[in-house]
Formats: sequence, C-alpha cells, structure tokens
Amino acid sequence: MSYRIYCVSDIHIKGSDDSRALLFLNFLKNFDPQGTHLFLLGDIFDVWLGHHSFFAERYNRIVTEIKRLVKRGVQIHYFEGNHDFQLKNYWQKEVGVHVYDRRRYFEFEGLTLRVEHGDESNPDDLSYTRLRRALRSLPAKFLIHYLSGTTLYTIGSKWSGLSRKGEQPYVNEKVKLRARQYAIEKVAEKPFDLVIFGHIHMRDEFIFEFNGKQHKYVNLGTWLDHPNAFLITPGEHKFIELGK
Repeated sequence: MSYRIYCVSDIHIKGSDDSRALLFLNFLKNFDPQGTHLFLLGDIFDVWLGHHSFFAERYNRIVTEIKRLVKRGVQIHYFEGNHDFQLKNYWQKEVGVHVYDRRRYFEFEGLTLRVEHGDESNPDDLSYTRLRRALRSLPAKFLIHYLSGTTLYTIGSKWSGLSRKGEQPYVNEKVKLRARQYAIEKVAEKPFDLVIFGHIHMRDEFIFEFNGKQHKYVNLGTWLDHPNAFLITPGEHKFIELGK
C-alpha cells in the first residue's frame, strides 16, 4: 500500500472540551481509512510535560483515539515541541507512538522527507536557543520528573499565556523569511525533497532550487487561527482545511 501521510502542528489544546480539542478529536475519529501515517509536529497540547498521569487523564479522549489508530496500524510520529516535551516515557512506552526531540528524515518511495517541530529554525534568536537548552537540561528533567502534574500544568499555563502575549512581534515577515532560509541551509547539509515543520505560527509553502533540483518547505501554521492538516501522497502535497 502506498503512503498517505497527515501532518498537524501547533494545535495548543488546553482541555478535552475546548474547541480545538473537539476539532482534533473529530479529525482522529474520522481519520482517513487509507491513511498510513500521522505526524504530530509538536505543541499539540498547550502544556504536557513528562509522564504524569494528570496529563493523560486531562486529555484522555484524545489519547484513547490515538491508541485506537496505533492499534489499527497507523504509524504515528510525535515530535516534541516547546509546550509538550519529555514525552517518551508515556507516549512511546504506553501509547505506542514514536517520539523524537529533534529533526528526523524519512524515505517514502523516493521521497526524502525532513520533519521537525521547527523551534530550531531561527538560530539568530539566542534567547530562545538558551531557553530550549535550559528546558532540556538535567535540572529541568529532574524538576519535571518530581513535580506534580498539577503544578507543572499551572506553571506551564502561565508561561504559555505570557509567551502568547508577546507573540505578535515574533510572528512577522522577518521570521517567515528566516524559516525559508533555514530550509535552504539544511538542504545544503543533507538533501531532502520536502521539509515540514510548525512552531512559528505562520503557514507557508515555499519552493526553491538547490543544485539544479526543486525542493519544498512547508510550515503548518497554527490551529489558533487556521486549523488544518497537510496531506502527503505520491501524487500531491496539499493543505486540508478543518474548519473552526
């Protein structure tokens, strides 16, 4: 069977009954019968840190549907974001999805696909680079392991709210162009046909040439304004609008 890959990113689900959660739940329940892969490109949840049962219970309906898809044979790959990380102990061991904390390359019948969350796409943003390193440090891992899920959710929600208040200056044309430049830089390091990520909350499609060959960069944007999935098949690459 050929591949039908669906990619989603930056849904920022806060609870099982918020509007984006319900929309994502509907997407999972009605997942393409011919779908072979589902790529979750990070920030699926506004806060999910570590293996705590608090998060599994809070988002139980979504987890249940993802387990159903895994059982059906859909290959699910979860790329940690900056709102959902340290996920392996739960999502990989208990749910059965593949979890990554960095970019990954995949081969599909001649298509080389690079997938990542996208939070390394602007190395010029030194403050975020330092924050990313701190959040993945041993002290941070220790705290996430030993603090309660409730405490982590409270801290994470406050941080998420503050970061979103300052988002508009961050989401701009300069960031969009830097992400495109990042794609060009990375294809020079290791060739791919298509690179796809999220994080910057700016939906984008950009085709460029390198060494005489066409390559494509796709950014999924965010469900905060345009809920969508991106479909990859041997014959087409396209956005699918999911409504609001």
